[in-house]
Amino acid sequence: MSEIEPKTKLERKILSSAEIQQGLKYGQQRKGHLEGKVKNHVLELLGKVEKIHGKVAEKTICKLRFMIFLHDSLKYKVDRSKPKTGENNHGMLARRFAEKLISNEIMLSLIELHDLPYYTWQGRVSDENFKQKIKRIQPELELFIQFIMLDTSTGDKDPQQRILFYEKLLAFGFIEKEKLEYMIKNISQCE
Repeated sequence: MSEIEPKTKLERKILSSAEIQQGLKYGQQRKGHLEGKVKNHVLELLGKVEKIHGKVAEKTICKLRFMIFLHDSLKYKVDRSKPKTGENNHGMLARRFAEKLISNEIMLSLIELHDLPYYTWQGRVSDENFKQKIKRIQPELELFIQFIMLDTSTGDKDPQQRILFYEKLLAFGFIEKEKLEYMIKNISQCE
């Protein structure tokens, strides 16, 4: 699979955007993203989603694909001369793009917060801030965990970032251990 194949009208609209097309061409091989260009990362993630087809609901597949298309596609718009926070964070830029397409606040927050495990691992998120962010996406926490499992299993990303994320979810009571273990086992079998 060398080209991204849209499956829905929304995906076609995303991929027809000049902003997204430019974003897919962005990137070079680096730590955490051995695949280089964003397009290659998207293709790798879409391949992983195909492997979990049948293990999760079709609606979940559509949401995962939506997140995959957008989550890193606006990295090229980040002003590298400024801190990569707030409106200058690629997650927020992706959210702003998604706001033109959907109004679901939780889905928008999932896109915005997709790097929460990485920032937590880096020590950039306090426990209180972590809890606030998870509360924003709690109704779709399982979807977020599924996305994190997929996204952090690419390239040479340190698995400690997702392990720390899981530990915090458990410690703060956002998910039961048995449920998390089931989800990890279910997704892991498809890799």
